Amino acid sequence: KNILSNVTLRPIGDHLIVAPVIESETTPSGIYIPETVRTPTMKVIVVGMGPGLPNKKGFIKPIPVNMYDVILVGSLVGTEVKVDGESFLIIREDDIIAVIDPEEKS
Repeated sequence: KNILSNVTLRPIGDHLIVAPVIESETTPSGIYIPETVRTPTMKVIVVGMGPGLPNKKGFIKPIPVNMYDVILVGSLVGTEVKVDGESFLIIREDDIIAVIDPEEKS
């Protein structure tokens, strides 16, 4: 179970619940970056995970990320859900492009 506020969401199969990582809309020097030229990917943090899907032998293949990993996904993936006014995405394991190493999170 994964508790988000007062609601318990339990993803199934290879689904993950992720929260967007808010990134600056300006460069370090203060120049505004229009949405039309921003990257087609987004950083999200894993806040809930299903157990994974069974392989051909019937054993559950776990999802290869951990809770609270920051991952990179396409900008048009997932289903948005709102829990107590906060937005989350429910995505599938196949939507994960990469895991961002801890030293590269900031």
